[in-house]
This record gives sequence, C-alpha cells and structure tokens, in this order.
Amino acid sequence: MNQTTAMQEQDFNQTFVEVMQVRLGDEVVLIPVPDVAEIVHTQTLTPVPMAPDHLLGLCNIHGQIVCVIDPCRVMSLPPCTQATEPQLARFIVLHHPKMHLAIYAEEILSLIQINEDEFQQFTRETDGFFYAKHDQLPHQQRLLHTETLFK
Repeated sequence: MNQTTAMQEQDFNQTFVEVMQVRLGDEVVLIPVPDVAEIVHTQTLTPVPMAPDHLLGLCNIHGQIVCVIDPCRVMSLPPCTQATEPQLARFIVLHHPKMHLAIYAEEILSLIQINEDEFQQFTRETDGFFYAKHDQLPHQQRLLHTETLFK
C-alpha cells in the first residue's frame, strides 16, 4: 500500500464535527452544528412588554413560539457596525428539551469540519459563553457554548 492510499484510509476512518462560522455583531464565532435545530429567515417579531433588552421578541416557527435573543447584548459582544444586508440575517434555533430559543445572526458564513477528537479537546473547558480558546480552531475564532444561553 502506498503512502497516499494509507492517508486516504486514515481520513476515511476519522469522524468530524461540523461547526458553523457565523457573524454575531462584529465578531465571527463558531457554533457546533449538533446544537442547532434549524436555521430560518428572519421574520417579524412580536415585542414582549417589560422584557429584558436582549429579548428581541417572539415569533412562530412551525407552530412553536420561539424567543429570539440578541446574542451581542447577552454576551457583551460588540454590536454590528458594518453595513449589513438584511436578507443575509438568520434566526438560529438551538436544541433544548424544554425551551424554544433562537439567536439573531447577521450572517451565516460557512461550515467547517473539525476532527472529533480535537473537538472534544476544545470543549473540555469553558470561559463564560465560550469554550476556552484554542489556537487550533479555524482563524483562532471562539467556539460558542450554546447551553449557557439557556441559563
């Protein structure tokens, strides 16, 4: 067996975790795809009187009432200062057994595959809303720990 065939077999046996590269405000972060229930186009939100400023409103997605939050306000990220095209914005609905929560994203940029063993290393420690930063993540971006948004 030559070296190329051996490398192809090794790649074939590896498992990967996909992460989405997303722009939240002026920051680009990574969100694990397994944490995402679905991605939908933005729609009109119903405001909630006396709600905290990070709750943008409620919307109906497939018959479910979903709270939509501004992750920049929740996580103290810099707000969007770039001119954004509204048609690129999306609601990212997150998996949770009891709550229906979506985050507002200015743009979905790409999907990236990370080796599952490396992903497990990245997710061992948390630093607030994010897993501890690792130099091996694409472009040294931060990986969002979505469970913290439900607390």
